[in-house]
Amino acid sequence: MGLKILMQSVTVEELKTITENIPGRPDQHVCNEGMVRMAKKVIRPDTEITLGYLDKHSGSVIYRYPAAVNDISIVNKIIEAEEKGYDAVLTNAFIDCGLQEAREAVNIPVVGPCESSMLVAQLVGRKFAVVTVRRDLISPIEELLHSYGWEDRAIRNKPVRHIEPWYWDAMIACYRGKPDQLIAYFEKVALECINDGADSIIMGCFPASAALTLAGYEKIGTTGVPFICPAAAALKIAEMMADLRHSVGLTKTEASAGPYRTLPREMLAQIRKNFEF
Repeated sequence: MGLKILMQSVTVEELKTITENIPGRPDQHVCNEGMVRMAKKVIRPDTEITLGYLDKHSGSVIYRYPAAVNDISIVNKIIEAEEKGYDAVLTNAFIDCGLQEAREAVNIPVVGPCESSMLVAQLVGRKFAVVTVRRDLISPIEELLHSYGWEDRAIRNKPVRHIEPWYWDAMIACYRGKPDQLIAYFEKVALECINDGADSIIMGCFPASAALTLAGYEKIGTTGVPFICPAAAALKIAEMMADLRHSVGLTKTEASAGPYRTLPREMLAQIRKNFEF
């Protein structure tokens, strides 16, 4: 019997409007369906993948207060996933929304695309860079780079950069079999990072990276520098961590001085009761 893995979205299924000056997304379903197709390309045939959604979205995963509100919903969905028998969970926003809190709340493996892709980048090169899709994602990604302690494994000069113009239409075209525009946007910045010493490049966006992987994109131009897809990295690491848990009993640390000691079940139950989660 294969694994059951939840790919937890950080938004509702149909994101019509949000508060970050981004228009509604009538073609969100193209992205959602594309991420699932990409996941099935990456995982083993006997692994079951499910894309889960939030019931409500706070309006932002970047502004700190609404992001904190949103993280509660994400963690609650991950708690439910464990109760439903999932073997592992990954979130589908590059900035690892709710990751640390979820690891504390459940026993099954929980992985994020930022941490996973930065880990993979260090296995294939010595100095990576991140090319994300929005200017306001640079600061949160830089904070993650610092908190994970991998600043010395990234290029020194602007390790996180962004593409312009707005990427969404190019990403949807990529999902529909026309990747040239998205590749052009991405490679313009990726080549600048390579000139500054990067020997692997991470696409700092889960759905856009999944679109490029579906299109068969692997290297940046003719440079030989590998393209690191955080969607693929998170999926395979989730699968690997679930395998290790089942085969050799490897789990998160429960050390009293560690960051992931499991929340007492009675405390969790009381919180869910008091706040009607």
